[in-house]
Formats: sequence, structure tokens, C-alpha cells
Amino acid sequence: MGTEGRSEALPRLYGLAWRGAFPFLKRNQRLADGWSQRLVPEGWAEPADLWVQAASGGEAFLAASLIEALPVSSAPCRVLATTWTRQGLDVLVRMQDSLRQKRPDLSVQATLCPLDSPELTLRAVRMVRPRVLALLETELWPGLLLSCAGEGVPVIVLNGRMTEKSLRNFLRLGRLFPEFGSSVAPAELAAVSSRDAERFRELFGGSACKSAVSVVPNIKFDRAAPESLPDASPLRLLLPDIGAHPLALFASVREEEESLLLEALPAFREAQPGMRLVIAPRHLHRAAAWKEGLEKSGFSTAFRSQLEGQDLPLGTVIVWDVFGELMPLYTLAERVFVGGSLAPLGGQNLLEPLACGRVPYVGPFTSNFSWALRPAEGEGLLGCGLVRECAGAADLAAAMGSEEPRDPGEVRAAFAAWLAPHRGGLARCADIAGGWLQPMRDPPPCLQS
Repeated sequence: MGTEGRSEALPRLYGLAWRGAFPFLKRNQRLADGWSQRLVPEGWAEPADLWVQAASGGEAFLAASLIEALPVSSAPCRVLATTWTRQGLDVLVRMQDSLRQKRPDLSVQATLCPLDSPELTLRAVRMVRPRVLALLETELWPGLLLSCAGEGVPVIVLNGRMTEKSLRNFLRLGRLFPEFGSSVAPAELAAVSSRDAERFRELFGGSACKSAVSVVPNIKFDRAAPESLPDASPLRLLLPDIGAHPLALFASVREEEESLLLEALPAFREAQPGMRLVIAPRHLHRAAAWKEGLEKSGFSTAFRSQLEGQDLPLGTVIVWDVFGELMPLYTLAERVFVGGSLAPLGGQNLLEPLACGRVPYVGPFTSNFSWALRPAEGEGLLGCGLVRECAGAADLAAAMGSEEPRDPGEVRAAFAAWLAPHRGGLARCADIAGGWLQPMRDPPPCLQS
């Protein structure tokens, strides 16, 4: 098959794969929520100058910070923010409401991202007609990239991350369709480390890569800056016995590590019988499964959504089934585990508990945060003792159950000192996005009215 035939075959085969998967995807609990919106119905979104795509709840917070930090313009700027999950959409809708007063020069809309079938992404791109599409972190979806390339819409990647595993998967696609990488290469890539930058270059053409590639500090460093603590007073009203019974928080726990923690929790309970246990699943639809698993293991349970400030028996484990309250929880908790790290998932955000004065416990799988734990340059969080890494669930239970927590003020001060030289990524990424919105950057001819 010649080059031209292969370039036509990729979107066709990729689209067929998506259409075949639709009946199965619709049964997925997370995707079934808002399914009709994911199919890009009429009125899915209005035209926008900037389209920002964020994966889920954590990335949606980054998107909200990025949009708010965009350079102020005398001309109104229309922004579309999309995400894959309901949690992410809730974050973006709250951002949309708060920006009405803060940034009258911005007109922001939020909705769910289309499924990555080329037919749907092309419909979305033609409906929105963006001047530029900004993808956050790892959101490199072939269908969306192909549609933007076909319509002449420049793509930029901000706060970009590319793991070795993701690179290998994309390179397999490149072996079948050698022109894929060069044909959809983003116009500009702002990576969070030199390693990520090199992986992006390799994916999008190697020495022939036409993307403008730079390295910027991770936006998460700016969001983690501990200038002020979140207001935890509403949660204190829900937990009236917190003074007598400190919290042990197992946060952002992923489904793949549930069984590991269920086996380890009895040992922690035995070591710390006076502590209140809180489980905060990464995905709220797992709250019911956690409740069932805990009760089968002999624990009594209560959902956070059902708390009314009553005194619970000390053995009751609270399953946190409300999104958006992790930061005040970190402030209240005495000991904190951050999930996604006991199974090979890369780890969840371990900077947030540090901002609240708690040294987080993590498992051995933290590749998503290697840029902070083991950076190529300078001392990482592991080296300076601000993260406690455990070999597995049993080691975690033993360490959390026996080690005395450090003073929160001391932790916040040490983290602030470590963080200071790493900040500035948010302003850099906002300037990059703003640069693509300047009037001198005319839209591609195919998008001009």
C-alpha cells in the first residue's frame, strides 16, 4: 500500500474500530454518563477561539487555572473546555461560573469531549471552528489530531507528558502508518521535562520533527504552592470527634488497588486503633464497591454524603463519595496515602497533601510524578524526605501505623522552599496559548468565513 493509501486507511480503520466498540463503550459506567453529548449532537458547542481538552477531574483543575491565566485581551475571547468525565465537567462548570466576574473578556463554555471516532471529532472541529486546540498533559487522541490536521487547525500540547509506555504504543501505530506522526504533529509542544520532550520529538518525526518543542515547569507546581490552606471548617462540622480521633486518609484509591488495601487495613487498624479511617476513591462510582468490600472484611461503614455531624462509632470507616473535598481533607488528616501507586498506574497527585503540610505515603508505582520524585536535575521529593515510598500494601500499613507524622508547619515550609525554583509553568503555558490567539495569527483559509 502506498503512502497516500495508508494515509486514507488510518482514519477509515480507526473509525471502524470505534463504531464496533460503541455498544461496549456505552455499557461503561463512566462513558454512559452523558453518552448523547459524546456523540456531538446538534448544538453540542458554539464556535470558539480556543478549545482546551483535559482528561478528568485533576486535569480539569489545570485547565481552569490555565484559562483564568490567559493574557487579558481587549477583544472577547471565546473558550471551549472539554473533558472525558463527569467529575471533570463539574470542575469546568464551576470555573465557567466563577470567571463571569473575574474575566469579562472571556466567554467560556464547558461540555464533554466527543468520542474519538474520526467522524465525531471532524463534526466537532467543524462545529467549533477553533483558532487553536490546546491538549493538556497526555490527551493525544488520534481521531482528534487527524481531524484538526485535515481542517488546518493548529494543535498545541501544554504541560505535556509522554510515558515510555505511551510512546511505545504510538510507535506501534507509526509502524503500521509511517506518516501518522509527521501528519498530525502539533504546532507547539510544551513538555514538563527534557525526557518528555525527547519522547515527543521521537513520536513526531525524530530529527525531522517540525513541532516547536520546549520544556516548562509543570503547572501542578503552581497549583501546589502552599500560600494558604483550604478552608476545612465545613468538614470539621461533619467530624466532631476529630480532636480525639485523628484521621488516616487513603486518598485517590484506584480500582486496581482496592483488594490490596482491603487486605492491609486490618493491620493498620490494629496498629492505630484510635484513628478514624477515611477512604476516598479516585472515581466516585467505586464508592459502593468500597462499602461492600469493607463490610465483607468486617468494617462498619458510612458514606460522607450521609454524615450530619453525628458521633460515629470509632470503628466506622468513612467512604468519601463527594468530589472536590480532598484538599480540606488533606488539611485535617494526620496520615495520608495517595493512591494509584500500589498498582502500576503511575500514581495520583502527591503534591496536594504536601501543600497542606502532610508527607504523603505512596506505593512503588509513581512514574506519573517521576519529574518531582526523581528529577533529571536537582534533588527530588524522595531525596529530601518529603515523600515516603513503600514497597507494597503491607509495608504501607506498617509504616503508616508506626511512624510519627511530622509537624505540618515544618512540612509546608520545606515544601515551599523546594517548590520555589520550580514554579512559573502556568504563566508560560498561558502565554503560549495566548500567542496563538493573537490577531496576527490568521485562521487557516478553510476556517475563514
